[in-house]
Amino acid sequence: MPRLRFHASSVEIEPDAERVSFATEDDSHTFSFQRDDSEPDEGPLWIERDEPAHGGRAALLRVVVEAGRFTADVDLARAPFFAPYDGVEVLHDDDEDTTRALVAALARIFRGHLSRVRVNVEGLPSHLPEPGAQQGPPRKKGLAMLAARSPGSAAWSGRAGKHADLTVVVENGGGPLTRGATVELGGPAMTSGLVDAVEVKSASGVVPFVRAGDVALAPLAALTLEACAEPQEGERAMRRPSVSLTVRVHAAKAGRGLLTVRVLREDGQNREGSGMVGRSIVIEPT
Repeated sequence: MPRLRFHASSVEIEPDAERVSFATEDDSHTFSFQRDDSEPDEGPLWIERDEPAHGGRAALLRVVVEAGRFTADVDLARAPFFAPYDGVEVLHDDDEDTTRALVAALARIFRGHLSRVRVNVEGLPSHLPEPGAQQGPPRKKGLAMLAARSPGSAAWSGRAGKHADLTVVVENGGGPLTRGATVELGGPAMTSGLVDAVEVKSASGVVPFVRAGDVALAPLAALTLEACAEPQEGERAMRRPSVSLTVRVHAAKAGRGLLTVRVLREDGQNREGSGMVGRSIVIEPT
């Protein structure tokens, strides 16, 4: 079988969430993997290509990092959803900072399986450093302060009578999130019956929405995020831990309306420190 090959204009490295993702400029091709210890017999990673339907728990058997190139072989015995490909080859801009950040993230993601990763970059050791060998910057204390965003800028879309999957990235700019979160789906697209809430998928599992008046709620009790690192001298932006969620809705009828996704701390009773992203969703007729 061939490898999935593409040039990534976007490389997102989230060491605290233990996640790496690559995407083309138009998101026609994507590849992401995240540490997932919830069901170790199914594989230590959650991997995904192009769309959530091509995602699940599996293992990457061999990973090679080179300047401007990332390759990986997928364990197809545990990842039939990755077919017709048996691996991935991603080209990206040869940036030293990106490569070093990628190597550091892989050291955390592949802990216990470090022999699967090889680094062929001048100036870097060929083997991965043990996680925890270097102490990170101090982290914020107090309450988590969440933010939500969705990749790209285009409206969300779907087709009447079918499900639509929306990607929402949750970031934490405050203290640690240790007691879960709640996803709230609302807006005119919900109240008008344009869409119905179905479920939220994360690395820790799938949780169905429950209708509560004009909104629908999904409690993610297992969701955690590390505290945000304190900004260091000379840094232009804080390093925010993040996690990617897939929000699934059912497109009930054709039309257009505003849909909002809010992520609240814990059981959702306190809206302080919550994050929200809202976009128009366009439902095409069948």
